[in-house]
Amino acid sequence: MRAMAFAVPVSRPRYCNVGPYAPQCPLELSDERNEELEFDDWCQQQAKTCPQFDYWATILQLELMVLVYVRSLRQGSFQMYLDALTKLATWFHAMDHTNYARWIPVHLRDMVTLPTAHPEVAREFEAGNFTIQFSASSYPLEAWRQGQSQRPI
Repeated sequence: MRAMAFAVPVSRPRYCNVGPYAPQCPLELSDERNEELEFDDWCQQQAKTCPQFDYWATILQLELMVLVYVRSLRQGSFQMYLDALTKLATWFHAMDHTNYARWIPVHLRDMVTLPTAHPEVAREFEAGNFTIQFSASSYPLEAWRQGQSQRPI
């Protein structure tokens, strides 16, 4: 922050990823034939050759999915909520969260069948009323369980 405010040269952050595994994972956006690669192709190539890159790319994908889930709650976007939860459902199995792995698919099935079973509730959810809003501004909204625990007694 200080570097941005006062235009001080930043040298330490350049070296933050240098460690014992850095020489094993060269980060060049070209292949052996010196052809330019698309970023996704380059990531796949690096993941095949460097286990550390594959690990951190996987962690980054998981974190981005969680952030999309949080954004769906904060914005009150029901379709984004369902999409994010669908993508996260497989991770609950991988991380051995048995209760979530068992009940998230049931919840998703209930939410997908909501327009036929209860159309008025589905319309309210599509309008963003599956979250709680504490202030007059439209952002941020909170999930129902979080809002319930913060409600004054």
